[in-house]
Amino acid sequence: MVDQDQVYVPLHREPKLADRATLQLQSLIVGHAFHPGDRLPSERELGQRFGVSRTVVREALRTLSTKGLVEVRDGAGAYVRAPSTELVSELLGICVSHMETGDVTSGHILEMRRILEIEMAELAAQRRDARDLGELEKLIGLAAGQRSRAEWAKIDYEFHDAVAVASKNPLFPIVLRSISEVLMRARLLGVRLPDYQAKSLHHHRNVYEAIRAGSSEKARAAMADHLREAEQTMRRVLAGEAAKPKPQRGHARDGRSAPSRARTDRTARRGSPMRKVT
Repeated sequence: MVDQDQVYVPLHREPKLADRATLQLQSLIVGHAFHPGDRLPSERELGQRFGVSRTVVREALRTLSTKGLVEVRDGAGAYVRAPSTELVSELLGICVSHMETGDVTSGHILEMRRILEIEMAELAAQRRDARDLGELEKLIGLAAGQRSRAEWAKIDYEFHDAVAVASKNPLFPIVLRSISEVLMRARLLGVRLPDYQAKSLHHHRNVYEAIRAGSSEKARAAMADHLREAEQTMRRVLAGEAAKPKPQRGHARDGRSAPSRARTDRTARRGSPMRKVT
């Protein structure tokens, strides 16, 4: 008797025509058959070459546009775009922000930063050039002045981004920028601590001096010290040590304005931006 399990062969769904057209066009672009700025053949011509309808071609072009590989201009056709690192960072950042309310904790972010930024600082000490040093020095000078909390948090982020650029590994800025929104929220909370700016500036100077001296070992140590301080800062913020903003007029009985309570309620529903360090 024939084994029933051996009679049936699993059926595999064939890719949609639009997906197949997308893959072919993507391969042509990645393989440099078309270069950034080149105009692709018209929808009619592409449909004839692929043997599909213009509707299929139009869907494929929309997909490529979403990926940042093609720019569709009304009445002018579709043009090839250079792959954008900003788009990659943005997509990664969306994934991290989405996961942050469940699977990703502040502890996970710190673990990744240690792996990423310590190595990044070491390579920056080996590969930095005069432009990199000038940018780092400029950011330290800006941080040393009187700045608002938001301005200081932005300069803080830009310093770390400049170290990533100085590493001369294009993947470091992509990955670091993908968590920039998460890190900015943490900085805006940490900057409320009265000693935050002075301590961060001290560590930034140590990192800069090590990179300027071309000392990989000192750059690694300086960045490691900085990230340990960042972890301590996050723990202090989670413990409620950061100063709370002064209350506004028109408060309800709980001491908060209606807009403030609404923002708090929304944050509670979607999860705290900085969950417990594990």
